[in-house]
Amino acid sequence: KGEGVPEGTVDLGSYEAVVLSDAMAGNSGSPGFIRTEAEGLQQLLSSMGAATAAPRISLMAAFPGGALNVPFDAAAVVSSDIVEWACCNSAKPARRSDGEECWLAVSTEAFAQRALASLPLRINGAYNPAT
Repeated sequence: KGEGVPEGTVDLGSYEAVVLSDAMAGNSGSPGFIRTEAEGLQQLLSSMGAATAAPRISLMAAFPGGALNVPFDAAAVVSSDIVEWACCNSAKPARRSDGEECWLAVSTEAFAQRALASLPLRINGAYNPAT
């Protein structure tokens, strides 16, 4: 480990490409923060850290294998006001092998905003456990 590297930092190796999908990667001090010395990547991470998040609500449900009998593993849902994405998480490589299908649905931003407004995460600054 080099000088100034925080305790507990793990070297994950070298890669030709890395896909980042969470702004937390650029937020110093967050659990998902990525420290790098790669040229240009630190600037990208800083930009990601400055991004504002758009709320989404995710639901994961397990079903007996083949119970849904749908002809796809993933779909962008373009005509729904509630769901914008659905996928069979267990269809990914190296996922569940116990015969169950695990499906993930992700809400639209508008639905998440309505749901969070009706059941806020905080009330008067205090965590609201009802959510």
